[in-house]
Amino acid sequence: SNLEITLSVDGEVKGRGTTADLARSVPELVALASSMFTLLPGDIILTGAAFPSIPAGPGAEVVCSVEGIGDLRNPVTE
Repeated sequence: SNLEITLSVDGEVKGRGTTADLARSVPELVALASSMFTLLPGDIILTGAAFPSIPAGPGAEVVCSVEGIGDLRNPVTE
């Protein structure tokens, strides 16, 4: 309910926040999503950007980290 979220580009932290900053709690988001469709193991619920738009060009690596859960790594391509 209050997990740290960080956004990094090529290892440089560009944004920091917590799940407490979300407009709805994580249980509310899961309940809302599951009322509209079936959630399966491995499904991801995207909540939108918690940080301002951050430019990242081809070849960059964007990493979103959630405390206690792990990292989502995305290479930027063309």
